[in-house]
Amino acid sequence: MKDISIIGATSQLGVHLVNRLSASGYRVNATYRSPDRIPETWNDNDLINCVRLDLNGQPDLGALCTDHVVWLAHLDQGRFNEREVETNLEPFERFLKCSADSSVRQITLISSGGSVYGEAQHLPITEDHPRDPLSSYGKAKKAMEDALIPFGKSTQVRIAIVRPGNIYGFESPAKGSKGIVGAFLNSSLTRTPFTLIHEGMTVRDFIHVDDICQAVVCAIESEKKEKIWNAGTGVASRISDVLDLIIQRSGLEKPEFVHQPNYSSDVQSNVLSIERIINESHWKPAISLEDGIDATVTNWMNSFSTNVAFRTTDC
Repeated sequence: MKDISIIGATSQLGVHLVNRLSASGYRVNATYRSPDRIPETWNDNDLINCVRLDLNGQPDLGALCTDHVVWLAHLDQGRFNEREVETNLEPFERFLKCSADSSVRQITLISSGGSVYGEAQHLPITEDHPRDPLSSYGKAKKAMEDALIPFGKSTQVRIAIVRPGNIYGFESPAKGSKGIVGAFLNSSLTRTPFTLIHEGMTVRDFIHVDDICQAVVCAIESEKKEKIWNAGTGVASRISDVLDLIIQRSGLEKPEFVHQPNYSSDVQSNVLSIERIINESHWKPAISLEDGIDATVTNWMNSFSTNVAFRTTDC
């Protein structure tokens, strides 16, 4: 049985990843900042050890130096947050220093294929594409990558960088779901205006959270010394088409749109090449956008089960 620490375990991706790893027999140290974000099911799972961790302070990171470490934590995410790079890089570098002479065998950083590259010079975007992020979020991820890569070259620790596309599939009305899918479902069900950026013409690579979790597992279990992988579908999806698919699959009415120009921190098109991860791990996305949206809509609307009937177009 392997031990693994998930830094940032109560993020939306983190929760799914902890569940996936514990179901596979890993003993998981799951860090959290706020106890009210810990899923109730974790309390009854002997393979999950919840560890309070506030990276804003000067925490002792030594106890988290297990066989494998996945770094998901990200503080103060923004578009133009001047302190975002420093705020995230400082604790990450402290952890690298701590883990250099420890029992850590691999560190996996969850970066961002959607923001670290900046405007695409070619599509699909390969891992050797120049990284020129527009947002402070992307710049912070780039800085963390730039700290991890030389660390891996100078130590015996294996490193992995996973750059996901636009993750969806974890949306829930009970939580503050980020992302366009959750925001659109919320607007459609509550009949509140939805902010549509750039007429919905931007293009993204949507990847289901379960597929991302499997990509991370593949990175963890690979013996390759250095892995830098995009994790997407390689399929271009226009935002307006994704919103139409949600309406089609849910039977909801479109909300009123409030139009807004594209943010200067947002790229026009982002589609990831997944040739490298397929060749090096045999991973490939298993969930189509249609099936993933179906499941997401069903999960979301089940939470509104007592109120949905009069909101649908079938009434």
